[in-house]
Amino acid sequence: FGMVLDVEEDRLYWARPGEGAWRDDTRLKVSDRETIPELLFTTSCIQYTFFEDHPCRSGMLRLAEDVRAVRSLGSVALEICQVAAGEADVYVTIRSCPWDHNAARIILQEAGGAISSLGSEPLPLDQNSTVLAANSPAMLEKIRQLYLTAQ
Repeated sequence: FGMVLDVEEDRLYWARPGEGAWRDDTRLKVSDRETIPELLFTTSCIQYTFFEDHPCRSGMLRLAEDVRAVRSLGSVALEICQVAAGEADVYVTIRSCPWDHNAARIILQEAGGAISSLGSEPLPLDQNSTVLAANSPAMLEKIRQLYLTAQ
């Protein structure tokens, strides 16, 4: 199971495999947005995603230009939960610890979303990783193909 408490908003996100994802008593479902220009892109650390050098930086900058908007809350778990709730569509971070993403990944998957490392590997349970989360497996692959492969 996974649980993420949004202390500021007094909301509990939670999920169990096969039982769906919830925010308090409301069932969560990812958005059905399918085109890049209508997406809301969120990242928990603007500095690392856009300003520090890393292999995916140019792709992240292009993605930021192509989507409807970019936002940052500063919380890996809460931003993945936003994707699960349909309030955002794509989430990326260049560095995440397992305790930041493990609970939220279950919530996202139960809400219909998809999550992996930027390189398409499953997220490790016990080590730091990059994270790419999206409202569907198809969107995850579209983002990877358009923005994360060598151009």
